[in-house]
Amino acid sequence: MKKILDAVKQTGADAVHPGYGFLSENTNFVAELEKAGITFIGPNSKAISQMGDKIASKILAKDAKVNTIPGTKMCSKNRTQMPLILSLFCRV
Repeated sequence: MKKILDAVKQTGADAVHPGYGFLSENTNFVAELEKAGITFIGPNSKAISQMGDKIASKILAKDAKVNTIPGTKMCSKNRTQMPLILSLFCRV
């Protein structure tokens, strides 16, 4: 990631398209670009962070009136107990 950021600065690029893969979903990478004033062609770092958290993204979608698949409300209210909840309902 550091080498890519260095290359962007050295070449004077004003935007970065991450392609597909880990950089396209890397909040830190996007935040570094934002801090340097470089346009990231994709969602901003806050959106990536929210979409990476499945519970937060479902709450965000519901707040935006997007239809979602029904699920347990217990998870969104008891985030600190998530490992216990998963151990009760999911076999690993």
